[in-house]
Amino acid sequence: MLRLEPSFLILLGTLALVMACANASSDVEGQQSDRGGGGGGDDDVVVRIGEQVITLEEIDAKAKETSLQPYQALYDARRQAVEQIISDRLLDQEAEAKGITRTELLDQEVNQKAVPVTDAEVQAFFDQNQNRMGGRTVEQMDAQIRGYLSSQNLGQAQFDLLERLKTKANVKITLEPPRADVIVAANDPVLGPAGAAVTIVEYSDFQ
Repeated sequence: MLRLEPSFLILLGTLALVMACANASSDVEGQQSDRGGGGGGDDDVVVRIGEQVITLEEIDAKAKETSLQPYQALYDARRQAVEQIISDRLLDQEAEAKGITRTELLDQEVNQKAVPVTDAEVQAFFDQNQNRMGGRTVEQMDAQIRGYLSSQNLGQAQFDLLERLKTKANVKITLEPPRADVIVAANDPVLGPAGAAVTIVEYSDFQ
């Protein structure tokens, strides 16, 4: 589900951690951006051994064999930032088109359209989570449960608004997640054609 109000402090902390884990890759990417490179030329070379060169692509491929986690963390942070930027721009554009502020837009499209929480929903939530209520009654927990369910409904209303705006603006996200090649040996048990579009690899522990 779309994170509607991500904390920028958490985001910045995540980015700092990721950049520390993968600073070599990040530094080269920044240098490529400054020089306008990144197309497979000399800007991709990070090591020279005499006449031989080692490229950033080779370094990343080797690093991913060891751990994909830093690349996944960087992707997750970037994707979170992408979603926030998209949300900000779409909300500002829609508010400008309507001649109102973003706050007014959210009030009209989210606060006023969020589904109210019913007594039956409060009771149902209490019944499903009674073992977490510490022996308190539904009357004692009513305000907390109602507030929690209301925040969920507000979040869903904002999510629905953003999905409509994305469709209207024809938003397409081309940010690719990190991928690692999985080698399947010739004698490994397989099911299905070799040229299938998707390969699922199962790892099992027989101990």
